[in-house]
Amino acid sequence: MQQFKLIFSLVLLSGLIACNDSDPIKPLQNNNLQNLNNSVADGKAKTNQQATGMMKKWSTVSGQLNVPESVIFDPQKRIFYVSNINSLASGEHWQDNSGFISTLDIDGKIIQTHWVDGLQAPKGMVLSGSRLFVADLDEVLEIDTETGAIAQRFTAPEDVISLNDISYDEGSERLFVSDYFNKRIYQIDSKGNYALFYDTEKNNPYQNGLYVDDGQLIMAGQQGKIKALDIQNGNVIEIAEGIDGSIDGIWKYNDKGYLVSVWEGSVYYVGKNGKVVELLNTQPVNTADTAYWPEKDWLLIPDFDQNVSVYEVNLPVMP
Repeated sequence: MQQFKLIFSLVLLSGLIACNDSDPIKPLQNNNLQNLNNSVADGKAKTNQQATGMMKKWSTVSGQLNVPESVIFDPQKRIFYVSNINSLASGEHWQDNSGFISTLDIDGKIIQTHWVDGLQAPKGMVLSGSRLFVADLDEVLEIDTETGAIAQRFTAPEDVISLNDISYDEGSERLFVSDYFNKRIYQIDSKGNYALFYDTEKNNPYQNGLYVDDGQLIMAGQQGKIKALDIQNGNVIEIAEGIDGSIDGIWKYNDKGYLVSVWEGSVYYVGKNGKVVELLNTQPVNTADTAYWPEKDWLLIPDFDQNVSVYEVNLPVMP
């Protein structure tokens, strides 16, 4: 009998130790998935809880990247491009830090740390065929992905010093780039000419995340809001509100919504019907300008420090 009690006590103790796991980022257990679905139906999810089966696949090795701000996948070459602000030493993210672009393989291993040099403090990127466009303080660079050469530099208007996110409309062959501190969005035509496109979000602290989706420019609106701006007629509609923090990356997740990263360390699902659900909370680790790879259902997250991490999204059915 005493032996049985001893065995029972050891089993109980091991269970208590397992329950005290200190890992702050965990997927929900299977018996909690129904609670998530109920939260989605209400348009809510608990703060500081990973609200899906999102599972980390890998992270890069620390010490090889330097303030990675944006990442994007090249489906032709099956590699990732990462923009490095290179400001670990200076601490200044809006000055010339001799930034660079790195390449990663699909397992997160560095192919070339300095694939392209000669940049300042590169941030948002967008890919069109073999052309990689990069927002870099006061200019947009066009990089030939076949050679790694900077093919063109599109210099911004004189008062623009904080170009941030960038997106491309294949139909009109126009780039759209956000001017962070001036709270504007510019369009750039195929000849590299800038024109002011939108500047009415004066209640928004800064202008950042952009994503072109079927004739609409999905963007950060006032604090905590996602809006859609019609590229042809300029009409603006509000998609959703209630996002807690500074909106950074925006990517289409399915025909029903978007994955939205918040710089302070969160990822949200934002439905076109206005539903907002927090999917991941990594605070105090940042979640900068993300990218989504549909084939793998992977969300790539730069941490604005030294790493890029990849999560399998694995969302339940969203309304």
